[in-house]
Amino acid sequence: MRRLRLITLIGVCFFGNYAAPAATHKGASLDDTEYTAAARCVTTDQAFEKVTIKFKRDGVNVYFDDGGHLTLKLESEEIADLHHIIAHPTDKGSESVIWIFDITNFKEANRALEDEPS
Repeated sequence: MRRLRLITLIGVCFFGNYAAPAATHKGASLDDTEYTAAARCVTTDQAFEKVTIKFKRDGVNVYFDDGGHLTLKLESEEIADLHHIIAHPTDKGSESVIWIFDITNFKEANRALEDEPS
């Protein structure tokens, strides 16, 4: 019984401290913040000058001005270029569809100031 409690305690400590992966840029999380972006579906050649996107782990939710919504899977959780973010639909059979996003309202200088301790 004592061994079971010890194993449970170790498991809780391990999983309780485990941080879920997040969409990041230069080590900073992009999750749960809304960004304005330009969007283009390479596959269908559709372009949208302004959409709102919100990252959540390895996914991105896309909100269109007309009320439409897409949920896509990021090609990579580590986003190197905020002007070239690649994502794919999660629907079976649509994996070959490619969306590219260009974040237009990301303020890296302001973000760096917010991260500094006071």
